[in-house]
Amino acid sequence: MIANTHSRTLAAFVKAALVGAVASVPVVGYAAGFSLTEQSVVGLGRSFAGGAAVAEDASTIYYNPAGITRMTQAEVVQGASLIKLTADFDKTSGTDAIGQPLSGGEGGPVGKLGGPVTLYYVSPMGDDMAWGIGINAPFGLATDYDRDWVGRYQGVYSRVGIINIQPTIAKQWDKLSIGFGVDIQYMEVKLQQEIDMGAACFGVGPGPVTCSALGLTPQAADGAVTLEGDSIGYGWNAGILFENDGTRIGIAYRSQVGHELDGTADFNRAPAAFTGLGLFVDTGITADFTSPELLSLGFAQDIGEDWMLTVDLTRTGWDTFQELRIVYDNPAQPDTVEEEKWKDVYKASIGVDYDWNSKLTVRAGYGFDNSPIEDAYRTVRLPDGDRTWMSFGATYRFTDHFELNAGYAYLQLGAGDKLPFDHTGSTNDHLIGTYQGDASIFGIEARMKF
Repeated sequence: MIANTHSRTLAAFVKAALVGAVASVPVVGYAAGFSLTEQSVVGLGRSFAGGAAVAEDASTIYYNPAGITRMTQAEVVQGASLIKLTADFDKTSGTDAIGQPLSGGEGGPVGKLGGPVTLYYVSPMGDDMAWGIGINAPFGLATDYDRDWVGRYQGVYSRVGIINIQPTIAKQWDKLSIGFGVDIQYMEVKLQQEIDMGAACFGVGPGPVTCSALGLTPQAADGAVTLEGDSIGYGWNAGILFENDGTRIGIAYRSQVGHELDGTADFNRAPAAFTGLGLFVDTGITADFTSPELLSLGFAQDIGEDWMLTVDLTRTGWDTFQELRIVYDNPAQPDTVEEEKWKDVYKASIGVDYDWNSKLTVRAGYGFDNSPIEDAYRTVRLPDGDRTWMSFGATYRFTDHFELNAGYAYLQLGAGDKLPFDHTGSTNDHLIGTYQGDASIFGIEARMKF
């Protein structure tokens, strides 16, 4: 009876997490680039300090798979984080392909409200082994502007989401544990923007006189495109955890995952002058993307019976993202190429936990991570900058088998400074301005032991 109840509960949680993860709206990723480090609400409360070392519940599957050997009984952890990005663009100047001022406003609020849903399950296998599975969203972004805004030719709507399923196994030898997991990722992308058909005609068409006679002048004949694609990719992760007299040191690695996206390009309002030549017609598309590798070093130290100090340093290998290239099945349509030139980045954080009593633990943390995007390559789809983290959280244990966790973090984008923006679009529109923003993250999570 207990085994059947256990199986039914696990199945219900897996189903709920899958539905929630697919339905959740990803937002601008608040780790490096569009990484989502919000994979544990307990970790959120300390700015994810010590993620590779703490191994306090089943969410260690994501941060360090070796940590699951510390679970003494089967457990399920399910959580959700809600991220509210407040970011605004301020225009300095904007011109089209022939130097005329670009029409339109400043785009309205950039960010969308949403965040990842997570589920983890761990079960011991004897005294020195354990297995588990995690379901989460390690990468995601969504930005949304007014369709007629001044930067519409560079981007209107962007959404990237990756759902990761991670089966994991680990073994312990005395004070040392080693864990290994497989990453199975589903990636989905949707990009929308307006197309200045008049500027395109001036640039590659028969010339200004003929284009003007056809009514194809810059900003006077806007078309649009929606690009959608998805893929499945595979990777792996591994970790080591050393524990001795209240000190835990962990090292965790997540591999790159290659994605080959297949999808469609849906063009709207394309003039007959182009479609008659086979340009801007609906077609299939392909694109390649490689998610970055992650290497984390975590430290956790118990101080007396009530305090714990945690420290984290994580490197994210974003140098895999050098360009965004869309290849069209239609041979008449040239590739769309956007230089990205992202760089490798680091995140550092420090946190502290205090056991108020046997039922309540409170925690706080501070962190900093730098952006992989250089000022010269910032785009409207991801107006990213360096971030500072300030967070706090709490755990309340209702029984020995059930607890609730809550966490909150405030992030400041660009360390409070305005982020410069100076970018030329594919139809030679030139937009100059600044971005400024911050974010609030709230998470809640349930932990159940069996």
